[in-house]
Amino acid sequence: MAADCIKRCGAKCDAKKCDNDKKYNVEDEYTMMTVDEIINGKGNEFPGLVPLIDKYLDNVECDVDTRCTISQYLKLIKMRASGELMTMARWIREFVANHPSYKQNSVVNDDITYDLICKCDNISRGLEDCDELIPLYNTRSQDDLPPALTKYYNALSTNGKTNG
Repeated sequence: MAADCIKRCGAKCDAKKCDNDKKYNVEDEYTMMTVDEIINGKGNEFPGLVPLIDKYLDNVECDVDTRCTISQYLKLIKMRASGELMTMARWIREFVANHPSYKQNSVVNDDITYDLICKCDNISRGLEDCDELIPLYNTRSQDDLPPALTKYYNALSTNGKTNG
């Protein structure tokens, strides 16, 4: 009886509880979603990965600077997923399509390639902003540690312990 149940509905079940007339449909197990819906949520159906991470971070002990940094990354991910920010592929396509040397013939010549590489290099070194790819961000973090914390870490590393 149990083997017959597995054969008919494809599920492992107790023969006493098996509904042989109901067929198992794998399509009931999933739903199609866009990248935006997976990352940012889909109404009441799915909360989204970023909101789940935000809820998790609300419940763990996380210092303000770390939380701020993580929030900036999550904001970037949310904006890319929603289409508010361009992906690299879209940005490159638009750069090529709008370049004065491009002749709408699918040929990316040396001038276009050189200008693209120079633009990417300038953006990566911070010489040019590119708001279409990387949003301006606010941070309260500092690159250097406060003097008291530096003194504490120096004492910890030299003595293996602190006086306090």
